[in-house]
Amino acid sequence: MSHAIKKIRGVNVEFNPCPFCGGRPEWVDVPGSDYIMRCSSCHASTKVARWTPKEAATDWNNHEIVDDNFNITEDEKIDVYLADGIKKVLFSEYSNIEPFPTTEGGFLCSAMVILTDKILLHIEPEGAHLLYDEICSYGHNYYIKPIAEANTKIQFIKSQWRKESLRSLVFICGNKTITISANAKHQCLIVNEE
Repeated sequence: MSHAIKKIRGVNVEFNPCPFCGGRPEWVDVPGSDYIMRCSSCHASTKVARWTPKEAATDWNNHEIVDDNFNITEDEKIDVYLADGIKKVLFSEYSNIEPFPTTEGGFLCSAMVILTDKILLHIEPEGAHLLYDEICSYGHNYYIKPIAEANTKIQFIKSQWRKESLRSLVFICGNKTITISANAKHQCLIVNEE
């Protein structure tokens, strides 16, 4: 699922204009198949991702909007966002039954967040590639496994692309090289350590 502007069928709502620029709002599908409303002109958006488009529309009309909260970053190279230094990388469980199943040289997880001094990125798999979006907050109880022990320096090394699809991210944590990619077979992320 691409994180693109969508028109939602079956939802008939009149919208207030954007309080920042007067532009028209549009729904955006964000990680986890949730919805926000975002101004098509200045990108001001609702504060919280909601389960349904109607809930996001209600937030918009109630002026629960901030200037430039959700920036849809899928069309940018991720290197720009991670160049300023990483504070934390956290992973969410693969399943309730087996939280982080081990693989040869790593483990599986369902999604991850990367915190830098400037932004917070959510990364999730879609088939054999990775999707990423800037978000304003994340569930502290949901992302529980860190990429490395506390106070370990995390350095972003590179992103690997195939045409316009992000295929993997490579980090150095202490003396380990960590590669994150999508596992299409299990519909999850695979984290490999060397």
